[in-house]
This record gives sequence, C-alpha cells and structure tokens, in this order.
Amino acid sequence: MTPRSLLGWAAVGALSALSFIACGDDSDDVTNTQPSNEAGSAGTAGSSAAGAGGAGATAGSSSGGSAGAATEEMVGGEIASSVTWTRDKTYILSSLTFVRPGATLTIEPGTVIKGKKTQTGSALIVEKGAKLIARGTKDAPIVFTSGEANRQPGDFGGVMLNGNARVNLPGGSGSPEGIENGPQYGGTDDADNSGELSYVRIEFAGFLLSKDNELNALTMNALGSGTKVDHVQVHLGTDDGFEWFGGTVDGKYLLATGIQDDCFDWDFGWRGRAQFLACVQDDLVKGDNGIEADNNATTTNAEPFSNPVVSNLTLVGKSVSGAVGRGMLLRRGTRGMVYSALVTGFPGTGLDLDGSQTVTNAQDGTLSVLGSIFANAKNFAEGDDEDKGVEGQDGFKKGDKIDEKVWALDPSRGNKEVTADMVKLASVAIGAVDVKQLPGSVGLSGAKVPADAFFEQVSFVGACGETCEDFVGWTSFPGN
Repeated sequence: MTPRSLLGWAAVGALSALSFIACGDDSDDVTNTQPSNEAGSAGTAGSSAAGAGGAGATAGSSSGGSAGAATEEMVGGEIASSVTWTRDKTYILSSLTFVRPGATLTIEPGTVIKGKKTQTGSALIVEKGAKLIARGTKDAPIVFTSGEANRQPGDFGGVMLNGNARVNLPGGSGSPEGIENGPQYGGTDDADNSGELSYVRIEFAGFLLSKDNELNALTMNALGSGTKVDHVQVHLGTDDGFEWFGGTVDGKYLLATGIQDDCFDWDFGWRGRAQFLACVQDDLVKGDNGIEADNNATTTNAEPFSNPVVSNLTLVGKSVSGAVGRGMLLRRGTRGMVYSALVTGFPGTGLDLDGSQTVTNAQDGTLSVLGSIFANAKNFAEGDDEDKGVEGQDGFKKGDKIDEKVWALDPSRGNKEVTADMVKLASVAIGAVDVKQLPGSVGLSGAKVPADAFFEQVSFVGACGETCEDFVGWTSFPGN
C-alpha cells in the first residue's frame, strides 16, 4: 500500500498537548498512573490451541504477560525522554503515541500493551532518531493487543517504526502511511539502528482511519540494517501484516496469521534480507496476497530499487468465496530474489509478474524466484494481468507481457509445479496454525538458500521442515 493522508499533524499536536505518558523505572516528563484491580489483566486472552509447531500461550501465562493482579497505566500523545515499561503493569494506549527523537522506549519481556479503539485511533509510533527496544523471550513475549473486551481486527493501529535509511521517494523522505505532515522517515544512513523487536506479538491491529486507509500491524519505514527484527507474529489484522517502506532492515522468523490484506508487503526500495517467513490466511475472512512487492508505483525505475533477498517462505491462501489473492504479486518495478518458497492454496494465482519494469527485471535476472514450489488451483498468471493493464499506470505498457509459467519453470530456476495434496502441513486452521511439514511432504527437500552468512543453510523448502521450534511457545492464535 502507498502512503495516504488522513490525520493532520495539527490534530496530533492537539492530542499531544492533552496527553499523558507512562513510565517504568525511569523518569519522564509527565506521569498519570491509574491503578486497576483487574485480576490477571497482564495476561492476554491467548488460545490453548496448538501453536505453530506446539502449544500456544494461554491467558495469564508467562507467554502473555505476568499472571495475577496488575496495574494499568495509561499512555498517550508523546514519549519525550527514555523510559522502561515493566511487566508488572499493563500499558493502555489511549491515542496515537509518539516516541520522540532522542528517546528510547524499552519494554521488558512479558509486558502487555493494549490499544484502545478510539475515534482517532491508538498506535505506537517510533520516530526516526528514537528507538524501541522490545526484547521479549520465548517464555515471556511482549504482546501488543486490543484493549477492548471483545477484541476484533482493526481495534488499534499496531506498531510503526521510522528510520534514517534510504528510500526512493522524491527528496529521499516521506510521511508515514495514514498520517499527514507527520514525522518523516528516510535519510542516508542504511546502517541506522531504530532498536529491536524480538519475541513480539501484535494482535487485532489495522485501525481504520477512513475508508480504505488502515494502519498495518507492523510498519517498518526506512529502517536500517542496525535494527533487529526477529520472532514477530502479527495476528488478525485488517491491513497488511508486515510492511517495509524502503530501508535495509533484515528479519527472521516472521509469522502472519489471519491477515485480511497482504501478509508481506514491500515498497520504496527495501533492500534487506529475510528468512523463515510464514503466512496463513483465515479460512473465513478474505485475505489478499501472500507477498505484494513494489518498487515505486509512480516511478517504477526509481532508485534505490526494492531489492530484498528472501528465503524459506510458507505462503498459505484460502479459497474464501470472492477471494482473488495471489501467493506472490511482484509488480511496479520490484527487484529481488525469492528462494525456497512453498506457495499453496491461493484462489487467484501462485505467481504474478505485473508491469513493464517488473518484466524487464525478470528478464535481466535482477528479479527471480528460485527453488520454490507452487501448489495452487492456478499457479501462474501467464500474462493475464498485463493484458488488462491501463497504459501509463503502474509502469504498464501495452504489449509488454511475460508468460509466468515459462519464466518460473525454466530449469535454471529449479522451481516446481505440484498438486496441493503433495504439500502436507500439520495445521492451517487459523486458531491452531502449525506449518511444520509432515512426512512425505514435497517441501522436505530440494531447497535453494542464498550463500550469505545471514542465511541458515537448510534442506527444506518453506518456513519449516519436520520441526518448527522457532515458532513454538511464544505464538498464540486467539479468536477474540
């Protein structure tokens, strides 16, 4: 998705003037603490169903926060100096909450943060020059969830980080999606460090600012390679699960479950690396694409090009009535290398290359899909979408099309087209996702993995082989 303008910065400033902020052990500018007698409020209402390869978290467990009585602390407006949020409190986001440049917000393992569903929305927004250190553990993840009694997708706006790495926008910077004249992202430091997210869950996000304008679960704007993102789950969000706008940040063990738009979305020149990504769409609610990849919709050859290297993905679509989602939609001039993806169950197509610049990149080798397996009702778009394009839109030029099947199944790429029954995953039920592969699954061998020290050399295609331990214990799949 591309940036939209709906919430004026003046309105945010008004919120800031009236707001109060929470503190942990450190001091900050203004504090307003509201104790609560609610027993067990620090535990998120997790599911007792099996997690991705094992048992999920249960309500009040260490996987959802500390058990027993907890103090609620309201947070809103801005965080102007460094603070620590501690696991003995539940933090309530009452509005859009900005971590200002120079401040570091540290969140202890096991801490729960709840976003309220308000008219203007609530979210945690880390400005460039600020840092978020959210370092959970497998036994005590940090949980961002809805603060409503009956939690629903879109209750709050999730988490947004803004950094100083390069983007291909005019002038080298832009405003965050959905916030007009807000804090800028983008700069010249591709090694920029905006902090760390590790063992973090973000549930029921995607707040609707206005029609067709939602905040993502996790938005990564111009994050540099000094930022660390691993072991993050986004669950039941109305907009995209993970979205990268430019930057060079890497990621590992990223899980998107029940996302109503795209699971993984990149734009504006993302050039990071990622391994072990899993997307499982809801079997009741329409999702969109497993991957939606863009360079720049306005100028498809803008530099730096989107050019990530991504390996070991499991992308699972669902044939919900009316759904048209694709496993991979690579368009608007993106470059990049996708290795060892297991793509199954999508009602549209498994792979679609769209737009003139994208086709050029596919033909010259700067865009490729390697060692991947496609098991969908229709695996390849075969030029269909190019025929329906509009001259001048999204880089489309009449007569410039590609046969995705011929391209993908060129022997040099090592991709396979198989039937769905050859892919054997443990569970794709949205309340009990488990993407390890059962004996006999076609993806247990034959992987291609980049020769780069960042990537673990594994033999399986997809996010997991016969075990899936890195998605166990800290993940959860609540329905509400």
